[in-house]
This record gives sequence, structure tokens and C-alpha cells, in this order.
Amino acid sequence: MNKFATVITIKTLVAECCNIPIIAIDGKTRIPEVNEAREIAVYFANKKTGMKHSEISNLIGFRSRTTTNRMISVVKGLIEVDKNFRKKIELMEMIIDNALNENR
Repeated sequence: MNKFATVITIKTLVAECCNIPIIAIDGKTRIPEVNEAREIAVYFANKKTGMKHSEISNLIGFRSRTTTNRMISVVKGLIEVDKNFRKKIELMEMIIDNALNENR
């Protein structure tokens, strides 16, 4: 599977898990639930594809690479300190891994 398709799959699955429309992830809204989903999508895009931050920023709402870097840092920080958030990320990662393995 190519990296572009992987990012699309990740965005779709994160949107489904967070109960938001996929288009919201690419949007500019600052609603907390949407921001969190966007940050998680960026985190997984980085983790699962190894793409440069600038490449990810172009695929997820045209944000800057520094914003992408900050989003990844926010998620990593929450994983370290918030047990419930860590469990949520672990569950999403299993769902994403299963979907990516099915598409190979």
C-alpha cells in the first residue's frame, strides 16, 4: 500500500473512531473533539508511514510542518500522562493496523 493511501485510511479510521466526519479532520475548525482527532490522525500518519512532517501537513489540511510536529508531540505527551487516552490510542492503533494489513 502506498503512503498516500495509508494516510487516507488513517484519517478515515480516526474520524470513525472519534465519531466526526472525515472532512472535519482536513478543516480548520478548533472544536476540541475535532482538534484531538486531527492530532491523532497526524500522529498515526507519522508513526505508520514515516513520512516527513511537511508531507503529512500537505495531506492533512495543509498545515505547516511545525504544526504537524507540535501535534505529534501533544499526542505523545498525552500518551505518557493520561491512562485513558493511552488506552484510546492503543485501541485505535489495533484498528488501524488491522485495516492496513487487510489492504496489503
